[in-house]
Amino acid sequence: MQLAQKLIMSLSLGLFSLALTACGGDGRGNVDLDLPQILQAAQGTWHSRNGCELVNGSSLIGSAKYDSVFSGSDYIEYANYYSDDYCVYPETQTRTTYTLRVGGVGPGGYGNQIDFVVRNVTITPLTTGMANDYNADGECGLGWQVNVERDISGYSSCPVYNFSSGDAYTEEIGKLTRQILDVDGNEIYMGVAGGSGYPTYYENSPSLVR
Repeated sequence: MQLAQKLIMSLSLGLFSLALTACGGDGRGNVDLDLPQILQAAQGTWHSRNGCELVNGSSLIGSAKYDSVFSGSDYIEYANYYSDDYCVYPETQTRTTYTLRVGGVGPGGYGNQIDFVVRNVTITPLTTGMANDYNADGECGLGWQVNVERDISGYSSCPVYNFSSGDAYTEEIGKLTRQILDVDGNEIYMGVAGGSGYPTYYENSPSLVR
């Protein structure tokens, strides 16, 4: 089995692993924070609104959970994959780190446009079996060990694989994703992804929860 069929990516947010679903409508007409305040409110750990998700079509992975951390001007996404259907037995993890940059004025005249710029991508096999599979393929020229994180940023021969969507990605350093962001208590809302510009309206449901 090719490494591209095992390496895991969290992206599917249009941006990221949040599996945004276009519901239409803005739903965020009362946004009253500017971007610095929003980023301050976002600091800390968040989780995908879907919690533990079943993964279909993979003999290796049964379920997945996606976690995110806002830390200063960094945004870190973790795609955690499990061999069972209940997110109990971890198999492997992908960590993608983004640098956050202030964009411009978003919907409603508020400064909540933000750029996510890929800084690095890592893979950590969490079982001996997974590490052995990676080594058997001999991809990337990297020696894989259980619980040892490897940086695969820029390795064109090592696309990371999203078991949930069935897509493979080569994440380039400096890759830019434009988004809009709002924090409402214990919920983070992002825009409906599409096109190369900033989204023009928010998801009706939160993308991340505490």
